[in-house]
Amino acid sequence: MSSKAVVSQLVEAWNADDMVRFYDCFAEQCVFHSLEDFGLPPTLAGYRQIISAFVAGFSERRMTLLELVAQDERVAVLVREEGRHTGPWQGIAPTNKRVQFEEAAFYRLAHGKIVEWRLVANPAQLLHQLHS
Repeated sequence: MSSKAVVSQLVEAWNADDMVRFYDCFAEQCVFHSLEDFGLPPTLAGYRQIISAFVAGFSERRMTLLELVAQDERVAVLVREEGRHTGPWQGIAPTNKRVQFEEAAFYRLAHGKIVEWRLVANPAQLLHQLHS
């Protein structure tokens, strides 16, 4: 499977709420560079932690792929995330507000699995919607 196809499958699995298929896109030793921003280890276990918290905090989740660029084992995406804030998130009680925000992610793949992940996001974009 091409690098582009693996990342497309990741988005499809997220939208189908198929977390087994979602996590299967990642190598066990994947390095999640951006997790340190959340005080988490840059490991698959750390990633599962933040994803579990996000899934618990937001229902009606949908990720729309706005841009996807792939070259060899590297893939860059720009996505729009949408959902409804129905559970606690980052210390904020549920607001039942619909939110949407954009983020970019950069992946490196090897042997059909994601081995490196880096997120570029603007957390203020989401927090502003939750607090307004």
